[in-house]
Amino acid sequence: MTAEWENKLLLIEKGQMDSREFLREITDLIDTMIAGCSAISGEEQGRFHQRESVGICPVCGNPVYEGKKNFYCSNRECAFSLWKENRYLSGMKKLVDKKMAAELLEKGRTHVKDLYSQKTGRTFAADLLMTAEDGRANFSLEFPKKKGSGKSGKGSGKRK
Repeated sequence: MTAEWENKLLLIEKGQMDSREFLREITDLIDTMIAGCSAISGEEQGRFHQRESVGICPVCGNPVYEGKKNFYCSNRECAFSLWKENRYLSGMKKLVDKKMAAELLEKGRTHVKDLYSQKTGRTFAADLLMTAEDGRANFSLEFPKKKGSGKSGKGSGKRK
């Protein structure tokens, strides 16, 4: 089709075809395509647009979907994004997976095992907490209470 259009554009350039006729042909083609699309059933159209929501955006309340590298808000005006590989967790050798994202979006926290401590070289478990400020996800860690201790070891790691 593009080759045909290029030939017609050359004919227009040489004065052998009217540009209005060319545009009318394109308009007719588009009308035919739109009519064909509206003839497709709603169920069939849904096959191409079905996405499973991971949760609700903490900034604007719209559905959040999974992409290749992140979980993103479906509202194009909203800047919220939850990156699978982010700076806060990369030092602990952890990626945000779908289950973690769903819990963070629903509860603002998720329990994470096998976080790596660069300081000790060992792994540990903690609750990952998420808040959203200015459309950005901020994380911190909260450690489980130790038996016999009334203290909750809340991490001070407020990083983006």
